[in-house]
Amino acid sequence: MLIGPDPFMVDFVARWTGGRIASQSAFGNLYDPITQMEYQSDLFKSDDALSWFVGPPFEAVILAPFGALPYPVATLIWTGASAAALVISLRTIGKHAPSSVLNWQRFVIIALASVPITELLYSGQNTAFVLLWLALSHRAMNRNRPFVAGLIIGLALVKPHLIALIPWLWLLERRWSALAGLATTTAAWVVLSLFVVGPDSVSVWLGALQSGPYVDGVHEGQTLKNTGLVGLLTPWLPNAGNAPWQSVATVTSLSLGLLAVLYIHKKTSDSRMRWWLVVLVATLAAPHSMTYDLVLGIPALALVMVHRWTASLRVSTAIAWIALWVVPALGLLLSALAVAPRIAQTPWHAIPVLVLAALAVKDSQKPHTCQPPSTNRP
Repeated sequence: MLIGPDPFMVDFVARWTGGRIASQSAFGNLYDPITQMEYQSDLFKSDDALSWFVGPPFEAVILAPFGALPYPVATLIWTGASAAALVISLRTIGKHAPSSVLNWQRFVIIALASVPITELLYSGQNTAFVLLWLALSHRAMNRNRPFVAGLIIGLALVKPHLIALIPWLWLLERRWSALAGLATTTAAWVVLSLFVVGPDSVSVWLGALQSGPYVDGVHEGQTLKNTGLVGLLTPWLPNAGNAPWQSVATVTSLSLGLLAVLYIHKKTSDSRMRWWLVVLVATLAAPHSMTYDLVLGIPALALVMVHRWTASLRVSTAIAWIALWVVPALGLLLSALAVAPRIAQTPWHAIPVLVLAALAVKDSQKPHTCQPPSTNRP
């Protein structure tokens, strides 16, 4: 989380800092803002800027190899690894997108030019790895290895809010082995946090997430980057960012997500479609769903477009794609002019994104449409 100017690879600065502290075994100051600012003093032009590492304690241990490297070297390796994770994931999707129904090359170009992937790579976020773990987990499930699938999805707990509805799906499907695998990885992370980082690490981490600077930075400073229902509601809540009302918005969003997963479970027979639709719903229902997190919705969109090549889906996709580029820029302009602050801070692009997700869920239940005419010319 950033407090101050927004530089290149800002989110990776936080992760490098967490890894740096872990590599030096200075876990007692892992979440201390002052300590983190000292590590970042050479990376920011402003003395009061901070890219605050607030990831789970075990994530700092995972990032220690990056923290042991000079920042420029770590940045290059991280960017290359993120790009590789995206390529592997998109190639996996491409295997299920025949060219007679969806021009895969054009789809990749559109996806790469979208805000989610552009911002993910520019900011140094880690959602590309979450996408990879989701893809590999589903692959393991298809190969009848549910316990392994659960183990793999546990790697995505670096962003637990984005996979919060996955256990609900597995519970509905009675995939007890998968849940056992997830529980095993979770237990390993807890042990790592308690015995390596420190016995108070979890409580200190949760305290950081509830602190005033973090709440203000997430619910006010980054509202325009939010693409979920909670982000859409936040500017219009009484005393925006107020904990009780924020909790109401979060519970409402997650409740709707649970109902959506129940509907998808009952109506969708194709396991691949069901998996990625639930991932899409989980992403948008999360209390902290940012634009770069929408990369997790790309597989669902691709599969639904293969299944239903309809004008409504194409138009909705185009509107959402444009809105993700235009609306935040307009919001920043209105904020700079001090015009209609609530309107300026509302992520209106979340509306076409949510509509597109609803259409994807709805159209996935309908029969295949006819294939579009070939674009090949003699």
